[in-house]
Amino acid sequence: MALITLTTDFGIRSAYVPVMKGVILSIAPQVQILDLTHQIAPQNIREVDRFLGSVLPLFPLNTIHVAVVDPGVGSDRSPLCIDFADFIAIGPDNGLFTQLLIKYPNAIIRKLNQPQFWRSNISNTFHGRDIFAPVAAHLANGVKIDQIGEIIPDCLKLAYSQPTITNNFMTGEIDEIDDFGNIITNLPPLPTPFTHHPNIRVEIGDQIISCMPVLTYSKGKENEFLILASSDNRLEIAIHLQNAANKLNVKVGNTVTIYFFD
Repeated sequence: MALITLTTDFGIRSAYVPVMKGVILSIAPQVQILDLTHQIAPQNIREVDRFLGSVLPLFPLNTIHVAVVDPGVGSDRSPLCIDFADFIAIGPDNGLFTQLLIKYPNAIIRKLNQPQFWRSNISNTFHGRDIFAPVAAHLANGVKIDQIGEIIPDCLKLAYSQPTITNNFMTGEIDEIDDFGNIITNLPPLPTPFTHHPNIRVEIGDQIISCMPVLTYSKGKENEFLILASSDNRLEIAIHLQNAANKLNVKVGNTVTIYFFD
């Protein structure tokens, strides 16, 4: 049985997601549909890009993934279908597949340009329903990927800032804040000599704090800032059983500097 996943910023109260499922099931009634999330922050391409890059590679081979975070819907941005060899991803050409394309540089990118696989009446504001969902369903029914669109050489990729790393400090930025308020950066984990240091000085936003290097959240004491490696090996700042982002009043994009000292 084919598996189609859905990732959007549509939320859970509107009709948008059920409508997409209805379109898929009307074309491919045998398919299994799995919701990944519909709570990406509205129009946040960077958030969905990070999400897809972390999640999609872990799914079974040949899963078809539909991602719709699309502030440019109705513009001249292209609809895409990307063959990552292990799986297929469908969505708008707005950068939301950047992390996946970094991980899979040999992916084959196609521009969806065969309207016989779309709904007959295309809305200017809902390509998730009218283009992406039906294409996914037709692929699940066995339509070959080379029938749905032409290969193009590249697509839009987000520009991410690169960390600065020296012997004395490393500077990056907040990449993500999860639902627990943990602050996940674009920095690598602490170098080994500093993982047992009792006190790491961190400048974050406009504040300077001291962080205790730990392996797990449970090692932290009450009200103590912690610094550790996230589950996908990025440097993270947290407080055990508290919301670190709220306590520090920081947001995605704020600068983070880690100072090394003995």
